[in-house]
Amino acid sequence: MRALIRRSVCAATVAVLSGLTQAAAIGQDEAAIIAHRAAVLPLSGFVPLRSEVARLLAGSGVATLDFGLADAASRGVGFNGSLNPTKDEIRRVASAIGCDILVLGTSSVAERESSDPARRWDAFAGLFLVDGRSGNLLHYNGLRYFGSERADVERLLLDAVAVEVKSWSKRIRLLDRVIDERPEIGSPESFLDFVSNPEGSPNEIPPRFFSRPVPAYTTDADRIHATATVELLVEFLADETYGRIELVRWAGFGLDESAIAAVRASKFWPARKNGRLVPARAMLRFNFRFRDDTSIGSRRGEMESAPILRACAASHSTDSGRAESSPIIPGSDLKY
Repeated sequence: MRALIRRSVCAATVAVLSGLTQAAAIGQDEAAIIAHRAAVLPLSGFVPLRSEVARLLAGSGVATLDFGLADAASRGVGFNGSLNPTKDEIRRVASAIGCDILVLGTSSVAERESSDPARRWDAFAGLFLVDGRSGNLLHYNGLRYFGSERADVERLLLDAVAVEVKSWSKRIRLLDRVIDERPEIGSPESFLDFVSNPEGSPNEIPPRFFSRPVPAYTTDADRIHATATVELLVEFLADETYGRIELVRWAGFGLDESAIAAVRASKFWPARKNGRLVPARAMLRFNFRFRDDTSIGSRRGEMESAPILRACAASHSTDSGRAESSPIIPGSDLKY
């Protein structure tokens, strides 16, 4: 009997300790979220969306800031609500507001001319979850629904937004770990630097493209007639492959992925130093602009780069859907 009692006491003790451990773990997760402060900036178009996103974030334990204070602080540092900001702009806005997470976006609910009654109403939301400390885009998602009635597409959109915002909790909890563990791109000592020194030094030959696919203008971007710039810091390895590609300036709407895919599919001759093949780093810029006189299938992004990559042939450029732009470095004429 005594042995049975001892076993029962031990089992109860283990159960209590296990429960305390689980509660502590849950408490740590909640604390990790609550430690972050989020500002939901104007999401345009569909008015209820901003309040709904803030409510959902607050429901998941993220501290959300007053709209009026956030708007006044962002205007105070000259932020105009751009969905294609630089990382410096994001850090400046977040610092002024006093938050470490920003939610940006756009939305609309509109009636369309369509022969299909089921596509009469069109609801769209493009949501950006942004790290205010680094300026990095943590996540973008474009949500779009069609229907015969306005109330139906609004409900579908809000339901999808609820799922989307709830999925952010894990990203927010992991944010500190991501920041702490993010490796530096490449090794400064092992790469020729054509970023800070675009012209290169004597005896250095930059990497040169000899085949480049054209980056596509995406459906999400077309939906809002987006004009945006994507900047990539690219590692060109000595074996004619790519190392890391770091997103320096993001645009969302699938344009970041389009630009990166175009680079990954491009072929190049490696850089050389004193006649030897060596890895190198360079900055590439893609400009995407909407043109109403072309179909989405013919709209394309346009790449710029420093003069060191000017040797790339521009044979892939097209008259239809090309972007207008000025080069990163005056005198560079490398374009898609």
